[in-house]
Amino acid sequence: MKSTNEDRFLDKTITEIIFYGHSLSEADYAYFQSVFDYLDIYSENIVLKFYYTNYLMPDMEKYDMK
Repeated sequence: MKSTNEDRFLDKTITEIIFYGHSLSEADYAYFQSVFDYLDIYSENIVLKFYYTNYLMPDMEKYDMK
């Protein structure tokens, strides 16, 4: 079986994807869609976690938006 680039970098057993400080803009849509499709996040039990730093409130380092 021929290996693809996706096979070498994305493990099909991933159960959690963590984003930190990513814009999630329209320009990034195709990239994320290809990853989500490859991992089949729509029918698998994969948790998406989004973290970011609020530079306006330095005492609150990280936010967890589950």
